[in-house]
Amino acid sequence: MKTIFKVLLVMCIFTIFAQNAKALDTLNPCWRMYYPHDPDHNSFNPDSVMLDTCATTNPIEPVLYAYKWYLVILPPGALNVPEAPRDTLIYRDWRDIDTNFIELREGFLNIENKFSPFIMRKEHPEGVDTSSLGSRSWLIKFEEYFNIDSVVFYLSSIQNLTFAGYDMRAARFDDVYQNTVRNGAEIIDIKQNQPSEKITVKILKNIDYNKTLELYDIKFRLIFNYHLSDFEANNTIDLNISDFSAGVYFLRCGNYIRSFIICR
Repeated sequence: MKTIFKVLLVMCIFTIFAQNAKALDTLNPCWRMYYPHDPDHNSFNPDSVMLDTCATTNPIEPVLYAYKWYLVILPPGALNVPEAPRDTLIYRDWRDIDTNFIELREGFLNIENKFSPFIMRKEHPEGVDTSSLGSRSWLIKFEEYFNIDSVVFYLSSIQNLTFAGYDMRAARFDDVYQNTVRNGAEIIDIKQNQPSEKITVKILKNIDYNKTLELYDIKFRLIFNYHLSDFEANNTIDLNISDFSAGVYFLRCGNYIRSFIICR
């Protein structure tokens, strides 16, 4: 009996190893992790974004691959779900989208046919007010890695979709910041004015006014920085975003970071 058990154990271990080896073999040999996931040293890549070292010729224009999490904002009424606690995981299929949204459903069917089947996870389960972008935000996870720019291009072509992009969480910050990057909602309040020509940023807590507020795009390229001494007496500043393209942006103040979306 012991001998049989040992044989079965070895077979199981070999099977697991073989499956892992096969998974690794399917990845392009030109790929490497865009950044290591090492939060203790200010390096973040929880979704395992890959950099194509062969296709990337310009460091500021990296060719990236990912299978999760792409971000879409649906039109009001397309996919309503009951309110749930913030930590609830709510998954849906594009086939759950209301059948009245014919072009939207056809668009997601084309995405599935072009890339792979995918699941959709509600980003803010607690949000049910359809006038809020957050209540209509869904994250997409594919079965395989795909070029991020390609996926976003085809998602953006879906008619009646409010927004499509990639929820980039891979980032590498300077080692001078010793602490882990924290949720910017604790100190950074953002109000986006309509039409999308400016945002009003307010610092909610007293912090070191020798710091700066930095604005990054989706690829974490620094666009602007503002010294906190330039803020008004009520700790606010208006930022002109009229020339910015649609997409995800990040505001960083010290160890705090907060994202926001511009829709056009």
